[in-house]
Amino acid sequence: MRRMTVYSVFTFALGAIVFFYSSPVMAQSGASLAQVMKKANAGYAEAQYNLALAYEEGRGVKKNHGLAVRWYRRAAMQGLVQAQFNLGKMYKNGKGVARNYVEAYKWLSLATRGDVVPSARLLRDELKFRLTREERLEAEEWVLHWKPVPER
Repeated sequence: MRRMTVYSVFTFALGAIVFFYSSPVMAQSGASLAQVMKKANAGYAEAQYNLALAYEEGRGVKKNHGLAVRWYRRAAMQGLVQAQFNLGKMYKNGKGVARNYVEAYKWLSLATRGDVVPSARLLRDELKFRLTREERLEAEEWVLHWKPVPER
């Protein structure tokens, strides 16, 4: 019976450690939330992305989709593909922002570059049927001329 208790405590502690270090906010070499916020405010796209994930999922902070969109947008504008993908999903689903299929199409189209996020193409193609031809052409023109804007 004692062995089972020690094993249970060990398993719980190991699970807590794995959860803590696999959290997107803590993925930066065990950085604290305050450190991630400081880097995000300083313009580091990866920190902005991690902070957005934290707000979207409520990890270490209160869940806030509006703030998640804000931080995804800042990272996406710098060219971080994962942030572009997540921002596109937020627009597609209307989480933290008004549902906007044109904006979703734009960001998901950017996320298809380089095939870093394979599901980006699938989600973007789903939206083709929700847009008029003119909306799609306008979005594709925007994507064609889009360039990342570094903050640092």
